[in-house]
Amino acid sequence: MTSALDRPATARRAGALHAAFRRLGLDAISWRGARLAIAGALTGREGLASLRQLTGGEAGHLIRQLGSCRDCRDLCVHLAWSAQDAQQEAADRAGLLWGSAGGRLSDLGVQ
Repeated sequence: MTSALDRPATARRAGALHAAFRRLGLDAISWRGARLAIAGALTGREGLASLRQLTGGEAGHLIRQLGSCRDCRDLCVHLAWSAQDAQQEAADRAGLLWGSAGGRLSDLGVQ
């Protein structure tokens, strides 16, 4: 049996996502591709064709992330940090920094 977090996002969650994007000024139809790219980047899902493809858990996580952004500048910073974290995690998994033990550049004081 699947939990509510693994089922497709409800219409209510999809509406909350659209409201969050509207609050950030990204509600015009011309921003659709950007909204999908942002959702994909922040949830780790590539190639989203619709926000309705997100699971309930992914939608909830995205709603919280967008809600923490005051404006598009905050969103840009959030996206940059997410991308940096994803690159670091990929490097950690590949054992590029500390061998199989993992580790982060930030542990060394490297920014």
